[in-house]
Amino acid sequence: MLMFGRQLNLPPGLARGYPPRTPELPSRLDYPVWLQARLRDIHHEVREHAGAVALRQKERYDVRAKRPTFQPGDRVWLYQPQRQSGRTPKLDCWWNGPWTILSLINDVTARIHQPDRPRCRPKTFHVDRLAPYLPER
Repeated sequence: MLMFGRQLNLPPGLARGYPPRTPELPSRLDYPVWLQARLRDIHHEVREHAGAVALRQKERYDVRAKRPTFQPGDRVWLYQPQRQSGRTPKLDCWWNGPWTILSLINDVTARIHQPDRPRCRPKTFHVDRLAPYLPER
């Protein structure tokens, strides 16, 4: 229906027989205008439905999602998925560190640096790319 602007005659329906319908189709000259309006209405309805579904999915995700709370001075891992040439990514570790949080710019952005590399300048990353560093016991 979305692509052609009408219900398709599929094999199960042909075998059982569709209920008789007598759609009021426009004349041959008015058909393109009618079809364009019908497809516009169908696409508008699909966009509304997709938006409603996206909101429902966001609400379900937000129920269990928690943003990590970092403080300046916390040690963190940094996620950097950069593939190195000549190495297979299968066994690579995408997390490196530990890094130390210097400051929180806002709720979702942190400025970090590596304490064991003093010449390295501080960098800014989104907190989704950071994970708490737990030292081995």
